[in-house]
Amino acid sequence: MGRWSRIGAGAVVIKDTSPKTVAVDVPAKVIREKTDDKKRNKRSVNDLEEADC
Repeated sequence: MGRWSRIGAGAVVIKDTSPKTVAVDVPAKVIREKTDDKKRNKRSVNDLEEADC
């Protein structure tokens, strides 16, 4: 299993998984791969202050 992978309860993993993936089912299938997009859902302090005005 790759680092930071998540495996669903009851899933049977028969192959290697990549890092930062989510796998479920029997046999386990990757349903999601997380990216390293640092802009995802992050706003700066200035953005928050302007939104509150």
